[in-house]
Amino acid sequence: MQTQNNREIWITRGHLAALGTATLAIALLAFFVGIQVGRGQVEAAPTSAQETLLPNPEREDTLEELLREVEAAQAATPALAFPETLAEGTAAPVEPPAEEAPVQTEVVAAPEAPAEAPPPPPPDATTPLPKSGWSVQIASYDNVADADARVSKLQARKMKAYRVAALVKGKNWYRVKVGSYPTQDAAGAARAELARLLGTRDLMITEAP
Repeated sequence: MQTQNNREIWITRGHLAALGTATLAIALLAFFVGIQVGRGQVEAAPTSAQETLLPNPEREDTLEELLREVEAAQAATPALAFPETLAEGTAAPVEPPAEEAPVQTEVVAAPEAPAEAPPPPPPDATTPLPKSGWSVQIASYDNVADADARVSKLQARKMKAYRVAALVKGKNWYRVKVGSYPTQDAAGAARAELARLLGTRDLMITEAP
């Protein structure tokens, strides 16, 4: 190189080595200064962050109590025999197949035929039945013995009483009557007199017998 005074300056390899060494030293110095500054910032961090990292005795006691309860619950639970059986190499129990419920068959009973009513007993031979005219019906019974007893009581009071049978809805009914009378008006007058004597109003006028 040339200067204004026409003097030549030569840079040798020694000069370059010295320049490189100085540059490296400056870089190392800057690196160490950065490390020192970083350490100072870390030490100056707020104490609240340190407090969050410190263990909390109350929380540790609560966690320890929960762990004890879990261990106690596990100790109280009986051990399962099923895994032990598999570990020993024995076959697992096979559940038996469910039995099918028997099929229920509904049996419908055939309706029974209505029993035929027995034929009514014949009327009393000593009390002939009227052939025509009108009669007054005193009562009706489903039992022939009751009907005959009522006829006997009426006859004891000098009344022309008799009984006749009638089949109503498959059942025999025994009607006690008094008569006969030649006309319906005569039967009506007799009904009024019989109602007074017997103390009842439930009397009917029917054709004889």
